[in-house]
Amino acid sequence: GLRYVREMPTLAELSEYYAAYHGNAKNVHNAARKVGRWRRKLLPLKFLARGKEFLDVGCNTGFAVEAARQLGLHASGYDLSSEAIALARAAYPGCHFEHGTAQTAAAAGGRYDAVLCAEVLEHLPYQEFSVALRELCRVTNGFVLISLPDKRSTLLDFKIKLPFLKERRLFWKIHNGRKHVFDGQHYWEIGAQGFSL
Repeated sequence: GLRYVREMPTLAELSEYYAAYHGNAKNVHNAARKVGRWRRKLLPLKFLARGKEFLDVGCNTGFAVEAARQLGLHASGYDLSSEAIALARAAYPGCHFEHGTAQTAAAAGGRYDAVLCAEVLEHLPYQEFSVALRELCRVTNGFVLISLPDKRSTLLDFKIKLPFLKERRLFWKIHNGRKHVFDGQHYWEIGAQGFSL
């Protein structure tokens, strides 16, 4: 099960923290590379999603939102950081960005064919985790894509390619054995000692 590592902040405290998040400007410098990476990751949605409405909850400065737009989707993003939203609007005027959360998107009544929530849920107090999952599901007509940090260490990872066989990737993951310590951002992580899903 999950254990609290310190007193959990309120959503207002989280919002205040991310309003002044120092990483936003740094992320803008890597924009082209990050948009390209997200375009490759989101490409299957172009063929699998029933419609074209895409939402990124916790969009930061909008890389995945812009990638979805480049793939022909109607792309929107929500983030708690007003600074990130301002940077995203300036960089990607063809996309729609709002200050808020999954709950904000649900309250606005929007429905999306694909919802992305990448590296966001671990920033929420765990008591808000199930609420956020419900809201993500409530705003989608199709897919919810979730990414969480995994602290397990890779013991062995390699690819094998023989002329008569398809390429195979072999890897084993082991628990790193370190106890999770609150780092100012992540309240819990998969694979950290004492935390599992």
